[in-house]
Amino acid sequence: FQRLPLYTNEILESYRREGLLNSQGMGGVNKPLAPHIYAIADRAYRQMMSAERKSQSILISGESGAGKTESTKIVMLYLTTLGSNVPS
Repeated sequence: FQRLPLYTNEILESYRREGLLNSQGMGGVNKPLAPHIYAIADRAYRQMMSAERKSQSILISGESGAGKTESTKIVMLYLTTLGSNVPS
C-alpha cells in the first residue's frame, strides 16, 4: 500500500479557501479544484451558514468496507475546522 496525500492540512486549507472565495462571489479566479469530499462538506457548510440558513445533510453510503466510517470522520474534521474559524 502507498499513502496518498488526499487529506493533508494543505489540501483541507485549499478547499477551505476556495469555499470562502466562492461564498463571497470571488470564485473561479484560480483553476477549479478536483472533486473531493472536502468540497461536498464545504458546500453544505456554506449553505447552512448563508443568510437563508438552509438545513443540510450529507449521505455517505457504500458497501461493507467501502470507507463510510472514515469518510464520515473526514467530513466531521472538515466541518469542525470550518466551525472553529468562525468569529463569534
